[in-house]
Formats: sequence, structure tokens, C-alpha cells
Amino acid sequence: MGGPIAWKDIDIVLINNALLPRDPAEQQIVREQFQRFDSDRDNKIYFKEFLFLLEALRTMKLEQDQVINKELFAVCDKNGDGCLSLAEVAGLLAHLGIQATCAEDQMELKRLIDNVDADGSGDITFDEFEVLVEAIQCRFRARARSRQQVLARDLGLSEREVCELRRVFFELDEVGCGYLSVDQCRQALNMLKHQMSSHDLNDLIHKTSHGTGRLDFEAFMVFLTKVAVPPQQAPAGEDTPVAARGTGKKTWSVLFA
Repeated sequence: MGGPIAWKDIDIVLINNALLPRDPAEQQIVREQFQRFDSDRDNKIYFKEFLFLLEALRTMKLEQDQVINKELFAVCDKNGDGCLSLAEVAGLLAHLGIQATCAEDQMELKRLIDNVDADGSGDITFDEFEVLVEAIQCRFRARARSRQQVLARDLGLSEREVCELRRVFFELDEVGCGYLSVDQCRQALNMLKHQMSSHDLNDLIHKTSHGTGRLDFEAFMVFLTKVAVPPQQAPAGEDTPVAARGTGKKTWSVLFA
């Protein structure tokens, strides 16, 4: 990675590391940070500058998260003693969008909480809570990425394609809840110019989501491979999406363009 890196490649990295906000105004701040390091204004930066950018964005996110965490912690700290019970902490984690979605994550969450409450008092201070949140987010992201890599191999998707699909998911998940509704899946189909009846769409989402009616990123990968031919496998025939035909670059980004 000695050569210059374009913004279009950097934003994928930022999405993968939860460093690109969804709010347009906040995205503009991130873009301004990028431009600070883009000294020659060619919309590209070198790897060393890229590392500086990542560090600046991580610092900015940590500061923003600390403000949010402090406000929520204070709201839950009813008696103002600076401590929360484990039950209150569990509720606060859910409010922050930190939820165990499988048995493995549930066990990991319990273990991390127990580790923070080392003295067994059943109470957690704000400093301990911050350590807990960071540890959980890092561990959950790593576990999710591992599951996604295994799933991608099973689906025949390359690492690059997974990154492209993550960008599509990010754009569809406008509020950042981590799930796509039926309407948002319909929006994805419209972008692909893929026709599907409401009955078939609801049935596919029901099966893909194991009955929850909404798709996380892993279920979204499965969903797309059921409704669209992966671009590297797409033949240039009548039924192939127009964007995937020809001899040009065939990527999910092209299909969703």
C-alpha cells in the first residue's frame, strides 16, 4: 500500500471500522479531516497519511462516544452515587445497540461483565463501564467479522465483495440499527432492477432472517445471493442485469450503481 489511496477506497475501510457516521453533517467533518491530509488536493492520500487520518477519526469518535455514554450513565444512575447495578448496565448496553445476537455472544457478554465487576460487588462505575463498552464492541466486531468471513467463503464471495456489500448495507441502514426492514430490502431489489412479488419477498426475508422479519448483514449477504447472480459469475445474457454485462469491471458496486 505504498501508492496513494483514493477516498472511494478509504470510505470502505471507515465503514468496516465503524468510523464513518451516517449523519451528512458529520460525514462532512470526516471528509474535511481527509482533506487536511490531502495536501495536493487530488482526492488521494498516502498510507502514512491514511494512518494519521484513522487515528484522528478514532480519537474524535472516542470523544463523541464518551459524551453520549456519560449522559446515558447519568440518566440511569438514579441515586447519583456514580455506580450502576449489573441489571442497569445490561439495559444501558442494549440502549447503546450492544446486544448479543447468539448464544456465543451472550456467554461472551456475561464473561466481560463479570471481568469488569472483579470485586463481585454487583456495581460498576463509569470508568469501568467505558472499559466494558470498548471491550464488548471490539470483541463483538471481531466475532461478527469471523462469522462473515466463513459465510462469505460458503457463498463464494471475495473479501472485496463483502466490503462492497457492507457499503450497500450501510447506505440502506440509514438509522444505523444494524438491521434492514422489508421496505429497505425492497429498495435493494429496486436498485438491482429485480422484480419480486410482495409475497415472495416477505417469504424470502422470513426464511433468511429465521423468522425475525429483518436482516442483519450476514442475512443480507445470503439474501442477495438468492436474488442476484454474483457479478463475477454473471453471464452477458438477456437475464443479466445491464450493469453486470460486458467486459468491464464486474462488482456489486456496479450492480447497485
